[in-house]
Amino acid sequence: MNEERTSPPGGTFFAINMLVNTQGGDTFTQSEIYSRPTSAGLKEPKSREISHGATQFTWRKL
Repeated sequence: MNEERTSPPGGTFFAINMLVNTQGGDTFTQSEIYSRPTSAGLKEPKSREISHGATQFTWRKL
């Protein structure tokens, strides 16, 4: 999700689904996704588009 949580459309619909159908459901922005593993000591974050607006994130444990 972008920082405004309005794009991409598929992510926005997923966020609405999580909000409506789960207790405290939410989605994460790209900056939130990057910050958590990095704060846990993982290094070299990378991302790549895999299909239909989906992004794959990877880190290395050094």
